[in-house]
Amino acid sequence: MIGGFVLLLAQSWFAGCSPKEEIETDPVVIHFGDQLIRLSELQMELDAWTEQGAMSVSLDQFAVQYVERLKALAEARTLGLDQDVELRHQYENLLIGRLKQQQLQGQLAALEISDQDIEVYYDSNLDRYTKEGQVRVALLYLSASDKLDEERRLAIKERLEVVPSLIDEIPSEARGFGAYAMEYSEEATSRFKGGDIGWMQSGAISYRWPESVVQAAFALQSVGNLSPVIEAVDGFYLLMMLDSRDTQVRPLDASLRTSIHRKLFNQERTNLTESIQAEWGMDTPVQVNETALSQLNFKSTSDVPAQSSKELSGMHYSN
Repeated sequence: MIGGFVLLLAQSWFAGCSPKEEIETDPVVIHFGDQLIRLSELQMELDAWTEQGAMSVSLDQFAVQYVERLKALAEARTLGLDQDVELRHQYENLLIGRLKQQQLQGQLAALEISDQDIEVYYDSNLDRYTKEGQVRVALLYLSASDKLDEERRLAIKERLEVVPSLIDEIPSEARGFGAYAMEYSEEATSRFKGGDIGWMQSGAISYRWPESVVQAAFALQSVGNLSPVIEAVDGFYLLMMLDSRDTQVRPLDASLRTSIHRKLFNQERTNLTESIQAEWGMDTPVQVNETALSQLNFKSTSDVPAQSSKELSGMHYSN
């Protein structure tokens, strides 16, 4: 029955065809209203169906299914479904996706990140893979406003200068300055911990201590060393080194190589994509009527400032 449908269909098509049309290299196979489906177009559809594994029917069944598809599409257009904005966007997104795939696929396959590229990046960004040295110190602090007279400030300083002579009396198991921190320090967060203020990392962050105090902390050479009494605007400080850690550089091991390779490849991929996209429509002039554009009832759904339309390349604006 299906074969008869195809035969009847073929007879009706070619009944009105001239002998010249019958021997065309790309003859019309299906007339559907005003739509003409030629052999080449139908062959592409058949090949696509076959490639997708959708061909489990005979040739005449394929023809019937294709005609049914044409009927369904015609009905959808009659109902205006082809004008649906969401459907159009989906179709356009598919086209753009295929465009990117087609133009990028071959060039991406040729992208190579060499060992030398990885090593150059590593050497150029060594600071990213370097953990600066750290020092742990105990601190004594006595406040002395710069508004105090010199005699009173000197008396406060001399009080701290006594502490180094008391160091030998601190029990070995005590932390930092031990109990002397409660007697000689007004620093609330550390005075009950022997003055221990924890780890400080060189150059990593800013600290609440005066710069002269931070510099003195990193100038200490070994555990147990004391700084001189440091005079600052807000008072006087005395430091003791409790521990230290050397600068550590992460080696360029296999894991880091993989990470850098991925980073460089993604960057090259982005650069390549932008380069290809920049060429799209270069020969097509674009004009934007800014006055008319401003009449759009535009409501942003994001708090992030939108890119100005004038920043879009290749556009000519008129008022």
